[in-house]
Amino acid sequence: MLKKTHNGKISKGKKHIDIPRKFIQEHIDRTVKLEHVGSSDQLADILTKPPVKLEHVGSSDQLADILTKPLMRKTFKELRGKIVL
Repeated sequence: MLKKTHNGKISKGKKHIDIPRKFIQEHIDRTVKLEHVGSSDQLADILTKPPVKLEHVGSSDQLADILTKPLMRKTFKELRGKIVL
C-alpha cells in the first residue's frame, strides 16, 4: 500500500482512503529521504553476511595441525617451513 501511496496513484475502489493517503504521502515526502548506499558502506552487512571469506584448505596445508596433532618429523618440518612470522 505504501508503494501506491508514495507514487500518488489511487484506483476508483480506494477513494475512501484519499484523505489518509494524502496525509501519508505528505509525511513521506517531508520525512523520508532515500539515498543510495554503496556496498562498501552497507553497515547492515555485519548483521546479514559472514564476516570472513571461507576457503577450503587441503589436509596437506593445514598449518594448525602442527599445534594440534602428533606429526611425523617430515610433515612437521614441511608445515613449520610454511609458517611465516
